Amino acid sequence: YTEKGSFTHDGKVFDISKAFKLISSKKPRIFEVDKLKWMLEFDTPDLKRKEKADLSAPIMVAKDKQGRMTVIDGLHRLAKAVDENVDKLKGFFITNKELKNLEIALDEKNKQKKTLCFKDWFRMKK
Repeated sequence: YTEKGSFTHDGKVFDISKAFKLISSKKPRIFEVDKLKWMLEFDTPDLKRKEKADLSAPIMVAKDKQGRMTVIDGLHRLAKAVDENVDKLKGFFITNKELKNLEIALDEKNKQKKTLCFKDWFRMKK
């Protein structure tokens, strides 16, 4: 499983390809869905993408500024897991130090903006 483009976390933009390369050398761990589902109060995943989500594909998790576990890749899988009463998801934890190495520099953001969803691109422009 892999993706191209970028993702946002705590108002910064990160390279998803680099994140997949990073996790390729890590061992997956198990995350409790109940500890992550708080995120769904703040974001509504696309219904079609949620239906197609593959729960066997691992999620990526990091801590936000408040220290909460946050899904940085796999929100549709999380939403599907909640809908299907799945208790646990396989995934990878990415430390703040590792995230810093994935951050896209300001000049790279302009090249990446076509891959961002409008909502994230708009936030970047503020």
